[in-house]
Amino acid sequence: MVAGQERKQTLLRKVKSTSFFRNRRQEHTFNILLKTIPPLISKENELSENSSEAFQNTSYQNNGILENQASYSKFDIYRDIYELNQKYEIQQIDVKNYTIDIYDNYKIEKILHEFVETEKSYVRGLEELIEIYIKKPSPVILHKESQVVFANVLPVFIFHKQYMLPGIIEAIKSFNPAEVLAEEFLKNKDILKIYSCYVSGFQDKIHIIRQWENSEKGRKYLNSRRTFKSHSQLSLISYLLLPIQRVPRYKLLLSKLLKYKDSSIIRSAFNQICFLAYNMNERRHQEEGSRRLFQLQENLCYSDINIIEPWRRLIKESKMHYLLTTRASFFYDHLPLILDREVSVVLCNDILIIFNYTCTSIIKIINVKELQITHAWERPNIGLRFIFWELEEIWHFDAIKGDADEWVNIINKIHTDS
Repeated sequence: MVAGQERKQTLLRKVKSTSFFRNRRQEHTFNILLKTIPPLISKENELSENSSEAFQNTSYQNNGILENQASYSKFDIYRDIYELNQKYEIQQIDVKNYTIDIYDNYKIEKILHEFVETEKSYVRGLEELIEIYIKKPSPVILHKESQVVFANVLPVFIFHKQYMLPGIIEAIKSFNPAEVLAEEFLKNKDILKIYSCYVSGFQDKIHIIRQWENSEKGRKYLNSRRTFKSHSQLSLISYLLLPIQRVPRYKLLLSKLLKYKDSSIIRSAFNQICFLAYNMNERRHQEEGSRRLFQLQENLCYSDINIIEPWRRLIKESKMHYLLTTRASFFYDHLPLILDREVSVVLCNDILIIFNYTCTSIIKIINVKELQITHAWERPNIGLRFIFWELEEIWHFDAIKGDADEWVNIINKIHTDS
């Protein structure tokens, strides 16, 4: 019991020291709590040990009937004294729920503090990137390459330096900091879309930096920049990753905030950031898919087939074991064709491409709309059946364990969406 009271006292002392109680209304309510339940959270007005023991051992006579003081508590006496001094009756307080509310406010304060500190650190990192790499270009680095590597860095920095960081700082000083902070995200939702543009060219940035690292002049340039005292990241790539890591951090902090303060405004801000993070991932996947399709096109030997189209997106690629092909007729020339070979299967949003294992030649290209996929009955964990109704063929594959379900779900989703 004593330990529990001490924990409550410690918690409430911490809470009272936070900025939440700068507001007069909250401070008044808190003082009421301190005065009305001293046995739990304050010992300033507690009765002395002797007077308390003497009081508990006494009894009084009411209409000739003796009643034991055990039916009363110290809380009743403190309430009586407080009401007599204040000249009005106080309402019963749910101490447990009130303490929980104070604890939630304390956690919200910590989350808001983390918002500010991480935003300051983020802006400082972008500023270092600009000062070390962009404002001090090297003659050994081509200007066109630098434009690609540092594209959209300056707009992101200006937005956060001049708008986002001051907005977050002002938000936490307001009467309702959590909701004002959420409004800041909703107000800047259109500007935050710049992150989708930033991530769409990120693989090109990495490719150029890798080329610099493999050349003597480029390596010398990068090493010279690392000698700057203000260089706090491991490498140039680490600096360029800061904007990509920032949006997931916003998502995490808003989810924490929503846990302790369920508000429609905070939920809207959280959903907005989730949507932005989703778009960033989609942009990144599309860029990686386009790059992979170009690689596959270049790998094709002596082929006039063009697999590159503006609307085409790579969705999934896997290595599989191509077992056999079953045809509708069982005449001699239509017996099951046993292949037993390793292949690469590439799924795009409109076609399915089956390559040989090294992806240097194409075995088959099928329109996804003409394809149906199911599990093999005897090998449901790995076995797949690709059914081509117009060709009257069924192709049997063994996928990597755990990959078969994903193939079935993805192709079924393509059919559903179309």
